[in-house]
Amino acid sequence: MNLGRWYRMLLDGPRSRMVAAAAAVTLISVAVIGSVIVTVTPAGCQLGNKLGVKGHACAEPVASRVSPTPTVVFPTAPATHPPSAPPYTPPASQPYNPPASQPYYPPASQPYNAPGSAPYPSTPISSATSPYRAQLSCSLPVYAGGSGSGGFITFPSGQFIADPKSAVTLPSPGVTPQGYGYGYGQAFGLSYDRAYGRWLAVPYRQVSPDGSHYAFGGTDGIYIVNVATGTPTEVGSGHAWAIVGVTNVGVYGEEQNLAGLTLFAFSGTTTQITTSGFWQAIDGTSAYGTVTSAVPQGVTQTIIKLNMQTGSTTNWFSSQGLQATVVGSDGHGNAVINATGQLGGAGWSTTVWIAFGPNNAQLIAASYAGFNANGAPIADRNGVWFSGSAGNAGVAIVLYVPGSGLYNVSPIGASLAGTCS
Repeated sequence: MNLGRWYRMLLDGPRSRMVAAAAAVTLISVAVIGSVIVTVTPAGCQLGNKLGVKGHACAEPVASRVSPTPTVVFPTAPATHPPSAPPYTPPASQPYNPPASQPYYPPASQPYNAPGSAPYPSTPISSATSPYRAQLSCSLPVYAGGSGSGGFITFPSGQFIADPKSAVTLPSPGVTPQGYGYGYGQAFGLSYDRAYGRWLAVPYRQVSPDGSHYAFGGTDGIYIVNVATGTPTEVGSGHAWAIVGVTNVGVYGEEQNLAGLTLFAFSGTTTQITTSGFWQAIDGTSAYGTVTSAVPQGVTQTIIKLNMQTGSTTNWFSSQGLQATVVGSDGHGNAVINATGQLGGAGWSTTVWIAFGPNNAQLIAASYAGFNANGAPIADRNGVWFSGSAGNAGVAIVLYVPGSGLYNVSPIGASLAGTCS
């Protein structure tokens, strides 16, 4: 079974084809300095030419590309977003400035893709949390399991405060939604709706960005709930649907095991966006997915991007032997992609990328570096949050700060339920 497709089924709690497994993704080519995880970026263009994905810092001007061949890049300076991306505003003060001599760079004579070895050191992540935590001032909603397990990690202290108000369930629409023992009166997951100051019984990706609506799947339709009234409305009756994404306009779904994408608008209209493709994520104007539902193990699977206004598609991400899934956004309109497969000398790895454009992606995480992420990331003004396990550090919540690095900010093992505000 296609691993990218398998991972997406894990994220969509309401799907009947969802499997109860934890997807390992993740983390970066890193060096541990004290207790801070900082992106390490030595001479990566040599390796990139062998790996087949073009990294952001090695990108050539578009005019100079005759036949672009993507490569992996580990830039020597922090990566920046392309001019088209909204500017990122870092914290008022730099949390930690490591000495110039601290980052580890492999000797020039050491091959970056030596057989059987990782192209960069797999240094265990420190058990201590990063000093970066002191720069945070917000509360991050998380949950440990079902209804009633939610609460907040408060920063900078890092203390977890349980919230009894997280004991919420789905409204009863008259049928039992799909899931492993879940249904009305139960919960698919938890998310915290800041606009309305309440917990919802679905994962964060099934809530509209403005917090006004959320959705969950049933055995023969999708249920859209108005948060203000708590009233569910059924759409797509008579079919089983997978929820691809929820925007402020409506719910995007694909009929299970069939190609195509449909918009169920909150206004009550239904629009078929396309009859082809198998879709994984929505960013408002574009959809990300694959041409086929699955490919054999070891076969390269390309992520495509659909412009939902023009109907045109573009090959967005592809690397030899990797199977990829779009799992979220970095908050600047750039797709966050999980990929598994052979990564050069590192052998089989799970990796995380941020894709800035066609065949233009930056590797930010790799399993051989000692961190495994679980669940979908969540982006906010602080950066991109991941939860998972951090090698010797055990469970962890980490924050990727664009242009700075990735920081272990909490030793608490939990699923993300919303933005840190």
